Amino acid sequence: MGSKPPISFEDHCGYVLDSARLDLFFLWIWLDKHPGETFVQALRGRVDLVRKTDPELPYLDKVPVNYGHRAWPGIEAGLSEIYSRLRKSGGTADEFEAAGYGLCEGSLKACAENSYHNGDYWAAFGTYQCGSLKFDAPSEEEPRRVSFHIKNALAPRSIFEDPGYLPSCLFDLMDKAAKEYGADTLQTETWLNSLPKWLELFPPEWMDNMGPDCKDVGWGYGHWGQFISARGCFNRKYGDVLRRTGDFPFWPRKSHCSFKALKGHLESLR
Repeated sequence: MGSKPPISFEDHCGYVLDSARLDLFFLWIWLDKHPGETFVQALRGRVDLVRKTDPELPYLDKVPVNYGHRAWPGIEAGLSEIYSRLRKSGGTADEFEAAGYGLCEGSLKACAENSYHNGDYWAAFGTYQCGSLKFDAPSEEEPRRVSFHIKNALAPRSIFEDPGYLPSCLFDLMDKAAKEYGADTLQTETWLNSLPKWLELFPPEWMDNMGPDCKDVGWGYGHWGQFISARGCFNRKYGDVLRRTGDFPFWPRKSHCSFKALKGHLESLR
């Protein structure tokens, strides 16, 4: 059993249901632009609907998925049939979203109840070594560089509310990664790398090393995390941007910098 969730069950269930609706809407418009991709490829690789409909999968966790498990084969087949039928009849993204949601609603609600009461999302913070940040072991190719991940351990408050919070997490990350692995560089790929208030935390070296927008949408939260609010609810403002424009409000970008440069920059912010 995980720790007490920072939001009500109604809010959590609302996130699961509303984000699933956005997944379905997005699938239609993505396939409009990528006709060479099959529906099943997009369903499995571009959105995380499977993780919102299977109560036994760790919530929001990147684990291997058995696509033959439980209700998923029927959901996948049903969504494929709806998609094919609506394409042939000249349907719309809104129609696919509505019909697909009707098919998935029961499984979505069961998964929301399970993930809420078992605390799966919040229990994941047990693996985060530095507040809202977690770092991985370096690769053999880059033995002194650690990749890190971001999650809001302060919910329902924002990680930006206290200007000293994220700098303290970053200092903690650098100290622990240096002691454990001899690391001297950190990197991440995240939608936050398109957010100005996040970028203020990093030195010019971070921007110099910044990669291009990643528009090859994956199911993970480097893309989809922006639709989770600080409270853990569905971020309707950003969802509306995707619906209106067909684009994500913020595209993930990858960057890195040295511990030395980051420490110097964070010291200058004090």
